[in-house]
Amino acid sequence: RCVKPSALVASAAGRPSDRSARPSAPSTPPVVLKAAAAFVAGGAYASPAHRLTLARASSLGADGGDAGSASIEEVQVFPRMRERDPWRVLGVPEEADTEEIQNARNYLVETYASHVRGVEHVEMAYDKVLALRLKQRRKQKGVGRTGNRMKKEDDTPPPPVVQRIKAMFAAPPKNTMFQRLALYLFFGVWALAKPSPSGPSFQLALSLGLCIYFLNDKRQGSKLWPSVWQSFVALLIGWMIGTIVPVVFPAFMPLSSPELICSLFAFVTLGATATFLK
Repeated sequence: RCVKPSALVASAAGRPSDRSARPSAPSTPPVVLKAAAAFVAGGAYASPAHRLTLARASSLGADGGDAGSASIEEVQVFPRMRERDPWRVLGVPEEADTEEIQNARNYLVETYASHVRGVEHVEMAYDKVLALRLKQRRKQKGVGRTGNRMKKEDDTPPPPVVQRIKAMFAAPPKNTMFQRLALYLFFGVWALAKPSPSGPSFQLALSLGLCIYFLNDKRQGSKLWPSVWQSFVALLIGWMIGTIVPVVFPAFMPLSSPELICSLFAFVTLGATATFLK
């Protein structure tokens, strides 16, 4: 068969013939096919393989010239895609401050910028953490407001009459307080142990005299009269309470005589006056 002279000349010169000189279409590198297959099989959640290698073949030249070399990029897949706790997603403890949370978010976004779903997951976790922090601040403000209201209510001064009554009383040392209360308790037990038809007159007189003495001793013997009338007022208050209580609570009546009940309440008021009145 006939061969064109031009083909013979080209073959002799070592050049390709017209058919072999036609440019062939650029073929896809094998690494691209492998990486794409791995990505499609594993999807965005192809963990523990935290990195997938994707290859892109870029052709250079607008007029269909020679094919360029393939450039290979590495796409880092975010490894905590299945994590639902926003703190663990960001990798920070719950005690972290706002600056640490912001730095963790920026680092993850920059590191996994090529993984779109991973960046979205990080952003969602960041938003949840900010929402939780805002909720905590609102709760703390509410507690603070409630505490301030309670303090304001507590700081409200009582009426002047109450202030005067409080100013009249003061707690003595514990030893003194226990000794005096024990003394008047002894008077009450003595009256119950040895009741008399006329009532515990001796015990009542003794407790009244001790009350006057204790009050005068507190005031360093300045004036005896205030101690006397205050002791008699305490005796009268106790006697009145002892008269009213059996009427309100009839259960007291069968236990003892009315004089004894009034004396017992008088012991209580005299002991409290001798112990706490200034």
